[in-house]
Amino acid sequence: MVTTQKNILTILTNDCLFKIFQHFKGDFQTLHSCILVSRIFCELAIPLLWYNSFLFAKNINSKILIIRIYLCFINTHDLNLHINESPNPFFEYHKCLREFELYPFQEGLREFMRHIIKLKTINNLTKKINKIIKPLNRRLGDLLLNKVNNILNHLNIKYDDMSGLENQLNLCSLIANSDKIGTNLL
Repeated sequence: MVTTQKNILTILTNDCLFKIFQHFKGDFQTLHSCILVSRIFCELAIPLLWYNSFLFAKNINSKILIIRIYLCFINTHDLNLHINESPNPFFEYHKCLREFELYPFQEGLREFMRHIIKLKTINNLTKKINKIIKPLNRRLGDLLLNKVNNILNHLNIKYDDMSGLENQLNLCSLIANSDKIGTNLL
């Protein structure tokens, strides 16, 4: 039985396996199981798990974890946050991004910052968060919405509360400067 499974996997090319995996695009449990099978399965399933990184984030802790992973790819030392002290991720998850929703991103970033700043101080929490969110948004926007990498085929912008717009990702300039990003403003 094992040799039969091994033969099937050697017959199927990575492209064929990826096509099969695409049928599981919205199925977190199946894709998560696939990443545990083998290195090849993991390399094929990770882009499908991270194409819309907040799609499967059902609670705030999941959103905070995603933000923490993205922050591993940017320099935050000049902001005195000391958040890049975790080990480097195995994949460049930001390069898997194909869809983006603003609200869960902002919610995760604000909660992450609230947690980090609370560890240091409780005075003027909102003011300190707003001061750090703006440069972080700029850096994360450069990372996630980089047209050089052609990482976005479809951009979902869902955001009801536009207060504090100065602390949001600068999506308008990114869209205006991109000829390859398809947008869907919701």
